[in-house]
Amino acid sequence: MNNALILSCSMCANYCPNKRMCKKTKEPMRPENTEFAKTCIADGYFVRYLHVIPDYYNYFPNEKSTSEGWRKDYSKVPTDNNGNHLIVVTRRGEERAIPANETVMLRVDAPLDRVDPWITYQGQREMIFDLGINVAKSEARKRGVKLTILPEEQNSLGDLHQLNQHIQKLNYTGNRSWMKDETSNNWGW
Repeated sequence: MNNALILSCSMCANYCPNKRMCKKTKEPMRPENTEFAKTCIADGYFVRYLHVIPDYYNYFPNEKSTSEGWRKDYSKVPTDNNGNHLIVVTRRGEERAIPANETVMLRVDAPLDRVDPWITYQGQREMIFDLGINVAKSEARKRGVKLTILPEEQNSLGDLHQLNQHIQKLNYTGNRSWMKDETSNNWGW
């Protein structure tokens, strides 16, 4: 690949993917924003976040210039014992997975073909932001994972929209007897 790297907000440590905003300017931002990143570089605010794996927009200025057959470069991403790249998908994009704490051994989850977010530093940040401390603790316990809570997360109540989605998902996985193929004659006819 001969294209030079085009920095974007997703590649900056000052970008908050959970709030989708720049921590320095407090302005809403999209992770693929390359124009704002140029301004931050010029102003000295851009701090390279090394764990994110550059995406197509970090090499091609517009979708029309994307070369056919382009693939992300995973050559610098560590692998598990089976040779699978240790990647976690976050709001920032694909990232090198960082263990949530010292009790975690990173591994690729077969159905996901990625590392389970619950065992990564990045994933736990998102889960605590989305679900709040109490629900995140409960979910981590169900998964047998130690939840690492940062000082700034101590009072997190979660995001109302994300909490509602979580509750709906829990309710959906409950009793599904109404989905049986056989007809039920509850009215006596």
